[in-house]
This record gives sequence, C-alpha cells and structure tokens, in this order.
Amino acid sequence: MANKAFVAKNGLTVNTASIIMSELSGTLTPTTAGQILITDGTGQMGTRTEAQIKSDIGAGVVETVTAGNGLTGGGTSSSVTVTMGTPTTLTVSTTDTVGAETHAHAITTSSDVTGGTASILASDGTGKLQVATINATSVQIGGTAVSSTAAELNLLDGSAKSTSSITLADADGFIVIDGTTTKQIPASDIATYVSGAGAADFSADILPNASGTINLGSATKE
Repeated sequence: MANKAFVAKNGLTVNTASIIMSELSGTLTPTTAGQILITDGTGQMGTRTEAQIKSDIGAGVVETVTAGNGLTGGGTSSSVTVTMGTPTTLTVSTTDTVGAETHAHAITTSSDVTGGTASILASDGTGKLQVATINATSVQIGGTAVSSTAAELNLLDGSAKSTSSITLADADGFIVIDGTTTKQIPASDIATYVSGAGAADFSADILPNASGTINLGSATKE
C-alpha cells in the first residue's frame, strides 16, 4: 500500500490508553504536570514531564559565579558565596572607588557650620573648626582643661554686668594683668600696694569720717 498523507485533527490517539493530543491551541499554559512530546536520538517518540525536561537539560543550575569588583568569593560548585569586600578606611579625602576586593565612599564634610547647617565636621587645612555653639562638659585649650563654669566666664562679659554687694576680705581675689600675664591676686595685695610708697603716696591713715566721707584736703602727704 502506498503512503498517504493525512491531517492530524483534535483527538488523535496512538491507542485507546494513550492520548497524544486532545486539543490544538496556541495559548497553552505550562505546568509541572504537563506532558511534552519528544523524540530521542533513535527517532523514537514519547512524552516527558516539564520537570523531567528541566532535569534533562540542567535548567536552573548556574555553572559559574564570578565575584566582580569590590566582591570576593564565587566559584563553580553547586553552592557558592559572594561576599562584599572589606571597605577602606574613610578619610576626608576618600573618594567613591571600587577595587578588585574592596570599595570606598566619599564623605561630605565642613569646617564651618556657624550658619547652623548640619554637617560632618572636619578641620580645614590649618586645623581650625568654626561652630556656632559648643555644648560640652569639658573643654581644653592648648592641652589645659578649662575648669571655669560658663556662669563664671560670663562674669567677664561687661555687657552682661550684674552686681551685688559683698564684704571684701584679704583672701578675696582680684584679676590683674601682670605685664602680659593675667593673674589672680588676693585683696590684701591691693591694700599693700595702696599703702606702699610706690602707690598713691598717701598716708595709710586716710580714713573716712563718721558720715563715710574722705576729706583728701586734710590728708597728710608723707
């Protein structure tokens, strides 16, 4: 019998137990339980599930993982690890860079925040910082701790003068400039200076009268 051509229609079967195709469609939805018609190397025809096909061709298996710049690790084994490289130490001059196994980031800094702008502080080329307010529990100048309180320092501000009367004692202190050095001296030094020959050159016997008035006109110059 000569070969004759035929057209496959819906419902074409190999035998009563095996249906090759029950529907012809261009919009099939793949599922893990679906069957795929294939032929092997000898020309034999059969079916394989999608899971079997995936396993046959090794789909979903990455053969090689290469760690790029700034990363370490990778490889060809079934399980590999890629790790971010150790970053370099940040400095005020650090730039955004990436090396073979490391990386770095630039940071934005400022040496002058007197305008109130939030910033990471870094001294300028001369080692100076400019800030609007210092809020600290301790301050050092030239390696010497400033032990004065803010209230004590404010007493030196003439525009914030607030006076109150006290009874002076010899041990009370005065601030004087000794040559070019600022010092504290006891009040007794003032009395010694005033009564000395090199001072006002007035007698130490100048005393106020009963009304509290000193009559310099009656003073005796020694």
